[in-house]
Amino acid sequence: MSTLPTSLIHAARIDACSEFGIFWKVILPMAKPGIAVLAIFTFVASWNEFFWPFLITNSNEMRTIQVGLASFVFAESTDFGAMMAGATIGALPMIILFFSLQRYFLQGITIGAVKG
Repeated sequence: MSTLPTSLIHAARIDACSEFGIFWKVILPMAKPGIAVLAIFTFVASWNEFFWPFLITNSNEMRTIQVGLASFVFAESTDFGAMMAGATIGALPMIILFFSLQRYFLQGITIGAVKG
């Protein structure tokens, strides 16, 4: 937010725009890619969380999919078929989220890039 040009904010104030209008019409459209990237990274980090849900859950009904996938590893064998099916189902929300917000993600990455 601090890298947004203040000249646009001053120009909006000169045009008699309210503070809420400045935020809604100037700041938010310019910050939308960065907010989308932050939302994607936050969602991915919380979706892939393993250790905290593993510590605080005590029943199979309360466990997340990542903790549930760890239960397919046994001492002498591993059920790879069920594990791959669970991993595919667990990855679907990430894939859907990325493709639905891909344009914001790419804009957010290239905001600071120098053209050449």
